[in-house]
Amino acid sequence: MKVNLKKIGSVVAGAAIFASSVAFAGGLWFENTQLINENGAPLGKIAVGANGAITDGVAAALMAAKWGSEAYAMQTVTAKLAGEATCVDGGMAGDECTITDKSVRLEVTVPGGAVAGTYTVGNLIGDFLNRDLEDRNANLQDYPPGSDTSENSNPFTNGTGGYLASAPDEMELYRVTGSMFTPLATQQLHDDDADRSYDEQQDMWLQGDTAWDDTSDDIVGDVTLWAYSMKFSGSSDDLGIPVCTGDVVGSDYTDCDNGQRTDAHKLNAYFLGEPWVISDMEAPTPWFGPGCQSESELFNGGSIKLAKESVSGIVNQGEALTADGISFVLADIVETTHEAAVDVTDAAGNVLTKEKIPEGETLDVNVEGKTYRIHVYKTTPGYTYGAKWADMAIFSHEFKLEDNEEFDPDEDGNDEYQVSLGWKDKGADNLNCQPDHLRTVILYTTDSEELLDDPLEKGDYVPMLQDPANWKLSYLGLSITNDDRDNLKFHLERTRDRKLSKVRVTDSADEQECEVLAQYVKVTSGKSGAFEVQNACDSGTCSGSSDVFYVATRGAVCSGGLRNLTPGTVLMPESSSASGTGDMHVALEYLAPLTIDYSLAGDGESNWLGGGVIIVANGSDAFGTTNPGALDNTFYGAVNLTTAPTEMSFVFAVSEKAGTGSSHDFWDAFLFPLNAKNGSDASFDFNSGNWWEEDEARYIYAGPVEEENASQEEGYISERGSVFEEKDDTAVEFKIARELAHAQLYLSSSESGVTESGTLLWTMKEGEDKTTSNDVNIKVAEIMCEGTCAVGTAAEPTCDTSGMSAQLYVDDELVGADTVDAAIPYGYDKFGTLVILDNEAVDSDVLVSVGGPVVNTVTAGLLEDAGETLSAENPKIVKEVVAGKKIVVAGYEAEDTLEAASDFIAQLKRTQ
Repeated sequence: MKVNLKKIGSVVAGAAIFASSVAFAGGLWFENTQLINENGAPLGKIAVGANGAITDGVAAALMAAKWGSEAYAMQTVTAKLAGEATCVDGGMAGDECTITDKSVRLEVTVPGGAVAGTYTVGNLIGDFLNRDLEDRNANLQDYPPGSDTSENSNPFTNGTGGYLASAPDEMELYRVTGSMFTPLATQQLHDDDADRSYDEQQDMWLQGDTAWDDTSDDIVGDVTLWAYSMKFSGSSDDLGIPVCTGDVVGSDYTDCDNGQRTDAHKLNAYFLGEPWVISDMEAPTPWFGPGCQSESELFNGGSIKLAKESVSGIVNQGEALTADGISFVLADIVETTHEAAVDVTDAAGNVLTKEKIPEGETLDVNVEGKTYRIHVYKTTPGYTYGAKWADMAIFSHEFKLEDNEEFDPDEDGNDEYQVSLGWKDKGADNLNCQPDHLRTVILYTTDSEELLDDPLEKGDYVPMLQDPANWKLSYLGLSITNDDRDNLKFHLERTRDRKLSKVRVTDSADEQECEVLAQYVKVTSGKSGAFEVQNACDSGTCSGSSDVFYVATRGAVCSGGLRNLTPGTVLMPESSSASGTGDMHVALEYLAPLTIDYSLAGDGESNWLGGGVIIVANGSDAFGTTNPGALDNTFYGAVNLTTAPTEMSFVFAVSEKAGTGSSHDFWDAFLFPLNAKNGSDASFDFNSGNWWEEDEARYIYAGPVEEENASQEEGYISERGSVFEEKDDTAVEFKIARELAHAQLYLSSSESGVTESGTLLWTMKEGEDKTTSNDVNIKVAEIMCEGTCAVGTAAEPTCDTSGMSAQLYVDDELVGADTVDAAIPYGYDKFGTLVILDNEAVDSDVLVSVGGPVVNTVTAGLLEDAGETLSAENPKIVKEVVAGKKIVVAGYEAEDTLEAASDFIAQLKRTQ
C-alpha cells in the first residue's frame, strides 16, 4: 500500500491520537513544559540571578540561542491555477488543439536553510541503498551482524555473528542517525527512583534501490525494508535497561520487589522521537542449559509497554486523579495483595464503578462510552488511613511491543509493522539463562507487507507506524528538473546540402570550401561550446569548440582538388581561426569510430569508459570485432550484432558519467542507428528486424540494480538523470543532465493537520516571488501545461501560459496543483528578550531558572519546594520541578552550570 501525499486523511487521523495529551500538541518541549507553542511563539523566560556568575550568563545565552532558533511554526502553501492557457497548434488552421494538463511548481526559501526535523536520502539512480550511497556496490559498504557495540553494528545482530531469531537477516542497509534527522538524537534517560542513567540511541534503517520502472515510466524508490531501532546502554556498560534495579537473588535481574522494578519508576524512553513512559517490562522466559555464554549475546523474546500520561502523581487515600470531570479516587490499599481500590465517580460524586488494580497493571474502564486507562505503578498499604498511597496515572494511550508480533498486537491498526526485542543476560554463566536487560527495540516493515509491496512513485509515502503515524518516508523524485538538463539533438537533413566556406582538413595546406552532401546529421546543444574536437592540421593542431557539429554521412566535396571527405567525417566551427574570420571549420576525417568530446555529460571529463563523449561509427566499424582506439568491447556488445545489416550505415552513441566518489568511473550510454542507404528516405527510426526497434534507443547500464543492456523507449531516464526524449525519422533528442542526479527519499514528521484561520492569498505570475513578514520567500518557479492536437496536425502543439497565474494560499485546505510546507520564523520583534533577572520573574510565567540557589532566588525557592539540593555528590540539576511550569538548570560549580545548560539543550524536543 503506497500513499499519495495529497491523500493525507489517514495520517492526520493517526496523528490525532496525541491531541488528547496537551503536553505534546506541538512546538518545543522540555519534559512536560511547553516552551514554544504550535504557532512558533516562545511561552516563557530564562531567569538568571542578578548576582550570578559570568558562566551563568553564558549558560543562559546558549539556552536562549537554541530557544530562539526553534521559534517557528509550520505552514502549508498551496497553489491554485487561475486564468486560461492557450494551445498553439503550429499555425495549422482548422485543426483542433486542447489543453490536457496544467501544473505549477513552487519554490520556498526558508531563512537558515533546511527545516530541522527532516532529512533527505539522495541515492544514485540504479543503485542499491547501503552504507555508502555513492558506491554503486563497487566498494560494498554494509552492516555485518557482529558485535552490537561497534560503530557499524547491524541493528538485527545477536552480538555473536548471527541475527536475532525474530528479526530480518539483512546487512545491506542505509542508516539515518540522530545527527542527520534531529528527532533521532541520542537521549540521556534518568531513573530518579533508582538514581540510574542510561543512553538511548535511535536510528532509522532503509533497504532497497532507486531505478527506472517500466510500469510507472519513471524513476521510483523501491524500499524493501524500513526499520526503526532503539538501543540502550548503561552509564558504564552496554547491557541496557534492567528489569530490576534493586537487590536480586544471584544474577537474576528480573526478580525483585515491585518498587525496585524499572517499570514502576516512570522511566521515560524516547519512542519515535518523543518521551513515553516504560509502563511494563516482561523479560524472556528463562531456560536451563547451554546458550548464555556471554553478556555480549542478545536474545529475543519478552515484551514491553510504552505509555503516555494524561495526568499522574502520588495519590493519598481519599484523593483522586481527574480527567474530563471524571474522578478516580483511591479508596483503599488492599493489605494482602497491595492492590489499589479505586472508585470512579462523576462530577456530582456519584460512584460509577469500583475497581481493584494490582501494582504494575493497567485497567481499562469504560465511562459513558469513553475508555480510560488507569495505571498503578506502586502502592504503600500503611497501617493508618493517612499512610496509604498509590503512584497512579491516567494513560491517554499505551502500546504493547511484543517480540515477534505485530506492533500493539491486541489492537488493530498496525498489522504492517513487526517487533523484535533484544535482551542481554547480566552475569551470563552458560548454565542458567535469564535475559534481564533490555538492549534493543526494533520496529520494521518489509516488502512482504502491503506498505512496501509496490515501489514509491513521486508523491507517495509510507508512514512509520500506521497509528500513530508520527513520521513518514516520502519519495520526492529526482534532485534535478529539465532546468538542469541540456538539449542535445541529432537532426537528419535528407534533401539539402550544406556549404561550408572555409574548412581546415588534415594534411591540407590551404583552407577549402566544402559542400556537405545530403543526407547529413546536424548535432546541436543548448550550451555554448559544449562540443570539442581536435585534429592534426598542416599548420599544427587545430581544434573545434562549438554548440553544433555536422556528421557528413555521405561525405563532402571540397574545392582545390586536394581530396573529398570520407563519409562519417565530423566538421565543427574552429575555436580559433588562423584567418580571424571566425567562420573556419575543422574537419575530423573519418578513418575509424570518431570521438567528440561532450564534457558536460562527463562532469568535465571526456572518455568513452567514463562519460562525456559522443561516438560516430560507420556500419563496418560499429559491427567489427576489433577494438579501434579508445573504444572497448562494451560498444560492440551493446550494438549486439555480429554483422552489419545492409540497411544500416551508422551508429551514434552518447556516453555519460553515472558515478561519483567511490563510483567515479561508472558510466552509462545511449546508442541509436541511422539507415543512411536510401538518400531521401534515410531514417533514424526503423526496425532492423532483430534488434533496433522503432522509437527505441539501446542503453548501456551503469548498474548495479540493472545489469543487462536493453533497448528503451522514449521517455526513459538514464542513471545520470538524462531523458531520451524522442526518436523519429529525422530527429533523435535527449535532455542530458548537467549534473549527476539523485533519487530522493525524504524523512519527515507526518502532516499535523490544517489550521482554520490565518489564510493569506496572493496572485502571482510565473517568475514572481513573495516574501512573508517572516522572511520566507515563495516563488512561482514555473507554470506548465500540455496540449493535444487533432489527428493530422503537422506540428506539435505548444502551450501559452502567459494568461495564467497562480493563487497562493497559506494554511488553506490541501487542494490545488502544488503544495509545499514552509517553516515560518516567529520573529524576534514579537517575543523580545528571553533572558530576565531573577528579581523580574513572575510566578505565573513559564520559567527556566539558571544558576544555583546562592546566586538565583528563583532557583532557591524552586529547589526548596522540590526538596532538591546541589552538592559535590549531586553537581548538576536539569529538571522540571513544577510540571508544565518551572525548570531548574543549575550546577554546583561554574563548569557544572555550563554542562547543565548543554544537557538542557540536548533534551529539548520538537513536536508538530
